[in-house]
Amino acid sequence: MKKILEIARKYNLYIVEDACQALGSSYEGKPAGSFGDLGCFSFNTPKLLGGWGDGGAIVTNNKALAEKIYLLRNHYNMAQTSVRIEDFPTPEVIEWAGKSRLDEIQAALLNVKWKYYDYLLARRKEIADMYCKGLQGLPIKLPNYGEGDVIQEFVIRMMKSDDRELLKKHMDEKGIELLIRETVPNHKIKNLGLEHFNLPVTESISTDAIRIPAYPELRNDEIQEIIQAIREFYGK
Repeated sequence: MKKILEIARKYNLYIVEDACQALGSSYEGKPAGSFGDLGCFSFNTPKLLGGWGDGGAIVTNNKALAEKIYLLRNHYNMAQTSVRIEDFPTPEVIEWAGKSRLDEIQAALLNVKWKYYDYLLARRKEIADMYCKGLQGLPIKLPNYGEGDVIQEFVIRMMKSDDRELLKKHMDEKGIELLIRETVPNHKIKNLGLEHFNLPVTESISTDAIRIPAYPELRNDEIQEIIQAIREFYGK
C-alpha cells in the first residue's frame, strides 16, 4: 500500500481499495479499507462477515464521493435513502444509476453478526492454527500469518502440482469439499492484452493452490477429520 499510495500521489490518481476479504485486518496499525479514497467490503455469504445473500459496503472520507455513491446506489435519487436531504440534496440533473440498497433482512442479520465479529475472527485464526500444526511435515506449503492478518481462506499449495487434482478427488470421496479456483491468471486470459506480463508467482499459484474449509462454524472434530484425510492422502 505504501508504494501504491506513492504512485497515486505522484500521478494524482484515486485509489479504490478492494478490502472485501480483509474486514478486521490491519497493516501497521491502519485498518484495511482506510488507505485509499474508497474502501470496498463484501457481505456475500462466504465472506468474513457474510449475510444470507449478496451485499456490501463502501467507506470513504470524501463527501463528494459519498454523495455520488448514495446517488448511484438508489436510482440517482436522494429522497429514498437514509441520509439527510439537507446534507445531500438530490441534484437537478439526473444520471443513470442502479438499485444497490442493502435490504432490511440482510442488514438485521449483519447487525447481529457484527456483535460477534471479534469471536468469528478469533475462531478462524484458531482453525488456521490447528491446520498449521496438524499438517506439518507434509509435502505442501502452509500459509504464514502475521500481526493484523485475518483468515478469509485457508490456502495450501502443493509441492507437486499434479497432486492438486488427486487430493481433490481423494477428499471428494471422503465427503470433504476443497475448492480449486483461479486456474487461469488474469494476465493469461485471452483478449485482455496482458500476455506481455511475466508473473511467475501468480502462474505458480494458479496451478498448485487449493482451499480447505475454514469457516468458523467448523467443529474441532471436523477439523481433525479434514487433517486426518489429508494426511491419509500422503500416507502419513
